[in-house]
Amino acid sequence: MRPIILTSITTIMGLLPLSIAELTWRNMGFTIICGLAFGTILTLFIVPAMMVSFYYKKIK
Repeated sequence: MRPIILTSITTIMGLLPLSIAELTWRNMGFTIICGLAFGTILTLFIVPAMMVSFYYKKIK
């Protein structure tokens, strides 16, 4: 879990200066940042929680 979070944070921090400074890259930079943050949260927290809930429904 730690390597995935650290990789996402370093990529987001690397894209922030480009997104803030350059007007032409702003939309694409923020789109990549938001997509990466949403994908990380989805992969690390939501999908495992759904798998656990489906697994327990199947057992009962």
